[in-house]
Amino acid sequence: MWPLDMADRVLGWLVGAGAMPPNRFRIRIGAGNRILGNQIQHASLPVSLWFDAFASGAVTQTSDILDLGCGCGRYAWWLWRYSFFGKGYTGRYTGLDVDREMIDWCGTHYDARFRFLHVDDRSEVYNPGGATGGDRGGRWPVDDASQDFVFSVSVLTHLLAEDLERSITESARVLRPGGRMQMTVFCVEHFEGRAGGRWSFRHRRGPAYIESEKYPEAAVAYEAEHLLECCREAGLVDVELIPGDAHSLLRASKPGGVIA
Repeated sequence: MWPLDMADRVLGWLVGAGAMPPNRFRIRIGAGNRILGNQIQHASLPVSLWFDAFASGAVTQTSDILDLGCGCGRYAWWLWRYSFFGKGYTGRYTGLDVDREMIDWCGTHYDARFRFLHVDDRSEVYNPGGATGGDRGGRWPVDDASQDFVFSVSVLTHLLAEDLERSITESARVLRPGGRMQMTVFCVEHFEGRAGGRWSFRHRRGPAYIESEKYPEAAVAYEAEHLLECCREAGLVDVELIPGDAHSLLRASKPGGVIA
């Protein structure tokens, strides 16, 4: 990948995108099937999420935000660059990921408002030597009731039931009262006929519908009621599941006050 990184760096400076993560990282997290010239795709994907989060009041300039599965900081990048007549993001942004290389890169390329923490859970693709089953860390390295907004994009779509439930329970733990959780998921009821037949989810593993028995975490879907019930059991309220073109959006709030 290093020759591609070098070619991409030259191309990036030509189009004004030289501060982006290395090309190998952008490909690793998904670059729209473009090996080179994927800067626009990388930069544009987070825009709608942040527009919606700010417009809905889920996030403000001072919010403390937790990005589960942050990768190389794709979503952090926009808040890091945000500046408008002296105003910028002044909250604390925390990214968690199982990929040590990307976490280390983020740790040296973002300022003190942003921190990136490695979670040593096993991932067949990103962290094959990580902990499994009962050896997993359980709690995220994040304090109770310390976050205003917890989100993930294309993370729960790779989690089997135990890890899905843990992610939702941990989100509830770290949210402040009034804070909001937002996760993309695969929902079997929403999925039929979408995404051009790319996935079938024909196999079962407990409550999970999986695409591949050999690589069960490659793509994982759940019934709507299971997703909603996981949120309710974690103590979250205002739970909703919104259909999308492929992913669905799972949203919920922690009971209590309003975010700052």
